[in-house]
Amino acid sequence: MYKRGEELVMSEKVNVPTFEVHVAFREHPLDGAVVAPNKKSYASDFPEIDEILQSHRALLVYDSKWHYIPLHQIQYVTKGKQRFLLPWPLV
Repeated sequence: MYKRGEELVMSEKVNVPTFEVHVAFREHPLDGAVVAPNKKSYASDFPEIDEILQSHRALLVYDSKWHYIPLHQIQYVTKGKQRFLLPWPLV
């Protein structure tokens, strides 16, 4: 739920693809939904990940918990193996 003006509104669930984000100094990649650090947009394809990285120089990745990953720690990104129901908008 989030507050819009004076009313409480339920977040909707958006079915988004996951991405494997390979990070320096981490043995296994993070596999999850990718969101902009300002929580205003999510990525459903590689060009959207590129847009988020160009705008924010970082990603938020949900892999059982939120991880803030700055650009300099990202080695590469590949397509994930599943889809994820992301509550949207995030608060």
